[in-house]
Amino acid sequence: SARDSGALTQEQAAAVDVALFDLAMSAAYKDFNESRLNEAIEKARAAHELDKKAEAPVGLIAEAYSRQGRAQAALDELNRYIAQNKASGRLLAQRGYLRRAMQDLKGAAADFEAALAAPDIEPSQTLPLQNALAEATKAEQDSIVQAELAEVYAAIAKRDYARAVKAARVLRAKYPNAEAPVFALMTALTKSRQVKEAVKEADAFIKDNTPSATLLAQRGYSRRATGDLPGAIADFRAALAQPALEPAQAKRLKLALAEAERANESGGSSVGAQATPLQQALNSGYDALKVGRPDEAVRAAREAHSLDPKAEEPVLLLLTALLRQGRKAEALAEANRYLASVPDSPGVLAQRGFMRRQAGDVSGAAADFEQALKYELPADQKLNVAQALDEARYTLVAEKAFKALAARDWVSALRYGRAAEAFPRADEAVFRVTIAALAGLGHPDEALRASNALIARGKATGQAYAQRAYLRKTLGDGDGALADFVKALDRGGLPAAQRVAVELEIAIARSSAYETQGDVMRARDELVNFAHTHPGYAAGWSTLGQFYARQKEY
Repeated sequence: SARDSGALTQEQAAAVDVALFDLAMSAAYKDFNESRLNEAIEKARAAHELDKKAEAPVGLIAEAYSRQGRAQAALDELNRYIAQNKASGRLLAQRGYLRRAMQDLKGAAADFEAALAAPDIEPSQTLPLQNALAEATKAEQDSIVQAELAEVYAAIAKRDYARAVKAARVLRAKYPNAEAPVFALMTALTKSRQVKEAVKEADAFIKDNTPSATLLAQRGYSRRATGDLPGAIADFRAALAQPALEPAQAKRLKLALAEAERANESGGSSVGAQATPLQQALNSGYDALKVGRPDEAVRAAREAHSLDPKAEEPVLLLLTALLRQGRKAEALAEANRYLASVPDSPGVLAQRGFMRRQAGDVSGAAADFEQALKYELPADQKLNVAQALDEARYTLVAEKAFKALAARDWVSALRYGRAAEAFPRADEAVFRVTIAALAGLGHPDEALRASNALIARGKATGQAYAQRAYLRKTLGDGDGALADFVKALDRGGLPAAQRVAVELEIAIARSSAYETQGDVMRARDELVNFAHTHPGYAAGWSTLGQFYARQKEY
């Protein structure tokens, strides 16, 4: 290839190395999206060999293992990388969700907390992570209780409500300050048509403890069912006042509050206030999620969906519960199935978009986000989807720029690079594509101006300094080039091959300076030291040979 034959300048070769990595990852993502998981893992590993420090291959390999049901292999992959590198918030969050699916709640909580402290987390990811952290922390604390609650939920599933109530009362007495047994007991009592008893149990707990929004909401629904509309209204309002409510829960509570207020103003009866079977199923599902019972939430969501196959909320609940269990492929299949019959569902379109984005199908994600924004969405969700769409569009343009650079199509690389630069979220890599394209088109002065502007923005990486060093060298600024090569090593983050190439440039520059001063011994030592440090790097020996030839030391 042109790269191996030396037809490219070192600066162009370094840019192509980066582009080849992105091209390899693009192929890996394509295999992943088309369910060729073994091929995706193989190609991601090949990309990892090109850049050992890169996160993307590790994240994709872990996702592929998870899709294959090999959760431990996925966790091992993430653990290895995170132990040796400074992981981004996204990768920490990925491990957190995996740990949660594997019931390592303590580890999941630690990862969610670390992810929230990372600078790369998008605003749209903050609330889900905060909720995940709160849930993991609480679930970890309640894990012992949850194990014992299995008997209660098993009895409820078999409709043996008397046994469920009895077992729940035992746990309620054993763990007087835990909410989970209260939920289980209220569920069992409600199923056995003892709604007033369920309210009494909630009253007793709330009197001595600080209730969650979910428990307040549950008591509100039970009060509404008994005809106590003022009490239900008070509970719904108190639940809505709680911080960090999920959008779906807030939406449910607002609807329930409005309905209870209308019924109360018109003197509605208890019958009018009774929750519909659909509402009861949804309430049961959301409550199950809150107490760490995603399996029960899946069951409730499927029940709700059967009651109204066209309704959006049961499907959103089902997707959430399936994802909570790590069943990503099944969740995506459910979303596809629903949208085939209800294509104008903004909530499910948005959710499928986020699932596709996580799976690496950026094009599909962008299409879903764009479609979802054509319909009505809550203001906060609309903002999140709009931000996600902008990010997806940027990723698609940037990928075209990287592919063009790898193919040495300088004209296309320049066009797509500049298009990517126009996005507010544009990162350094696309600016480096534009600079490399300008140099490739024979405009080194313009490329240098662009490189200066990039570095002047601050926080430039070692790759940016290395790129400018090659440009300065091309234009005859040896001192400036040497300073930038040294700065590139100081900044770090260079791919392994580029780092060695930069070290050679520094050795050559210093050797040349000594040679000009007539200090042949020190000039030779610079090159000898490099060759011995990197004995497998052919260019080092070639440069040393050329030095000996100049000195006529044959």
